[in-house]
Amino acid sequence: MKLKSIFAEIVGVDKNDHNFQTLADEVARTTDLYQLLYETFTINELSEAQLKLLELPWLRIYTTNYDDSVEKAFFDLKRSFKSFNYDEKKPRKILPGSVVHLHGTIGKTNRGNVLEQLILNEGSYIKQHFENSIWYDEFIRDIRFATNCFFIGYSLSDYHISALLHPVTDIKDKTYFVNRSTDKIFERRVQNYGQVIPEGLEDFSKRCISLPRLDRLKDPFSLKSFRYFDPHKDKKTLAPPTAIEILNLVTYGTFNEKRCIASLPGRTYVVPRQERVENAAAILKTARSLLVHSRLGNGKSLFLSLLAYKLSEIGYKCFWCQDISPTLNQDINALHSLNNVVIIFDSYDVALDVIRATADRLDAAKFVIAIRTGIQDVRLHEIRERLPSPLERINLNGLLEAEKDDFFHLLDDAGILEPALRKELSRCEDIREVVTSVYKHSGIKEKLQQELEPILGDSTLRTAMVSIHLLNIAGQYPDSAFLRAITGGDTYVLASKFREAASEIVHFNGDDLRPHSPIFSEYLSENFFDAEDVVSSIYSIVTEGVRRKPRRPYQAITSYFMQVTNLKRLVKGSNQSSLLAGLFDQLHRDINVNGEPLFWLQYSILMMDMKELGAAERFLNTAYARASSLTGFKTFQLDTHALRILLMLESADTESKSVVRFEQILTQLDNIASMLNEASHRPYALRALKELENFVRVRGYALTVTECNALLMHLNRLTATLQSVQFDDDSYAESQETSTILESVKEIILMRSA
Repeated sequence: MKLKSIFAEIVGVDKNDHNFQTLADEVARTTDLYQLLYETFTINELSEAQLKLLELPWLRIYTTNYDDSVEKAFFDLKRSFKSFNYDEKKPRKILPGSVVHLHGTIGKTNRGNVLEQLILNEGSYIKQHFENSIWYDEFIRDIRFATNCFFIGYSLSDYHISALLHPVTDIKDKTYFVNRSTDKIFERRVQNYGQVIPEGLEDFSKRCISLPRLDRLKDPFSLKSFRYFDPHKDKKTLAPPTAIEILNLVTYGTFNEKRCIASLPGRTYVVPRQERVENAAAILKTARSLLVHSRLGNGKSLFLSLLAYKLSEIGYKCFWCQDISPTLNQDINALHSLNNVVIIFDSYDVALDVIRATADRLDAAKFVIAIRTGIQDVRLHEIRERLPSPLERINLNGLLEAEKDDFFHLLDDAGILEPALRKELSRCEDIREVVTSVYKHSGIKEKLQQELEPILGDSTLRTAMVSIHLLNIAGQYPDSAFLRAITGGDTYVLASKFREAASEIVHFNGDDLRPHSPIFSEYLSENFFDAEDVVSSIYSIVTEGVRRKPRRPYQAITSYFMQVTNLKRLVKGSNQSSLLAGLFDQLHRDINVNGEPLFWLQYSILMMDMKELGAAERFLNTAYARASSLTGFKTFQLDTHALRILLMLESADTESKSVVRFEQILTQLDNIASMLNEASHRPYALRALKELENFVRVRGYALTVTECNALLMHLNRLTATLQSVQFDDDSYAESQETSTILESVKEIILMRSA
């Protein structure tokens, strides 16, 4: 009920009466609104049917009512529970049976906030859209993963919630509306959203109590968190793949898993990468975790399917995990009944959260995780700590000679291998180079130009398409909730109007839009997206990502799209600097972004790149100030940048007769020396030390003898640390270069002080 209905019911008038609004306004001026609402929505007693229904173990209870009836029931039943409001911070873990109030709750209301807290009318809707709440993500996720979804006493008259229930088949088939009696008008209204159960609350309660419980342990292959990879079920006799299917796979990354399984072990649809697949399968005999890494566009996702096929052949039971389901704990229990379980992840961030809950409880399970090479290099220390050991890695970068031959045959059989392309492919060193070469020779750009024109002509849909592909480049896949928050509209419905054309650049996957391969997204970004649209989308992605940051995927999103190095790859054009400066200026006005230390760090880096060293120093100081207010925040990224800024500022200050920031430089050198012992911090530390040589060449004359001795002492400590650390192959060359620079710096100082 909304305020008009409450008032109409209390005073006994028809709310459709012309005089009703005048009367309501008059009463509002003379009535204690909070007291009226408090007395109306504070529940003293529930029916037996309500108590029996709420006694059942529901996964989640969402309500558009303001009252505390669910909380009252749980209190009476002596059940522990958590109750949340739409404007509250969402915890990392939400317990089963939690209650979420979508439109506000009387329990959070007082006289001072009643009009802001409760969504009472259309004006409130305009101010507080639920889809802008971080709880909308959870609402959509719960509907997606729930076995069934029941709306009790709901008539779709609440147009706001109705708009969230898309008429998508997989949602419609498991959604039910419990109504008091048969109503043909109501049935027609909800037919695209679900089915009607015309039996009322009391009968529905009795039915729920009498029905047998679903036992997931009896069917571990029908889980919500994990999808079973069944080569016997999917390997049906299919016609050979067409040339268009192969072209779409190579260029767009449009991958059909069933087609792949049916074609293996042949090379009529994919390059089977047999040597690497067999190597990975052999590694898993002794390893518990296998990290599959490659650069962007080098075939990680497809390789996982090839590996799952091979592992299934030799007796493993493979399960895909693509998201974190609310039923994760139940699903883990179901896998206890199986042997030789392998869980496969196409997302490193999802893997960390799921493996944390899974590894100890499934002590014989093995894990395969795909990750980009760059992320692996930076986070290798974390990877070794968090993934179950023994941990092994396999590198998909580069093409073996057999794989290159298979590519030639695959493209030639499909009629794609033009003479010019054949010559170019012979020089390709990895899959992304092959794909890029095919783009150049297949006339794709002209075709896409025509297909994209109507899609990019709609501003909301254009924002959605740009955002989807930018997120894909970052290795993230937005759900419908996040995409709705970014664009302010239902992009699935909008894209459906241009479904044939939109299918060229996205998959229609359930109620989500999914991009094709990351390298195709990169191609679209470079050739079809205006820099202004890219900047606008990045702003929305960052601001919404920060609001949802407690969840790991959103931490990864905000981290990626705040980094200046990434932004320079995404935002092209001669006005790149002014666009990025404008983006950061706009971002700092967002209250959530403003509180992020790493945002101010990146703002400082941008100013440093633009030679605005004074602004860079001020923004870095702001980053430290923001960090000091956050418990447990580690400043190693700030410290490495601080050393660079201090050295550059002093190098630029050729008029001063002394090095004003010398003590700060020594402090940061101490921090850097400590970082060299930690693998995840080491690359940043090595880069920061490279600024030392220019500093001593330009400003060495301004150092006193005491300062020269102090600096030499720190340099000797750094050199000793570098010699004692065991570097891996990826960072060994950089460490040697840094050691050479340090020796050169020492020589310059000794010559100046002699």
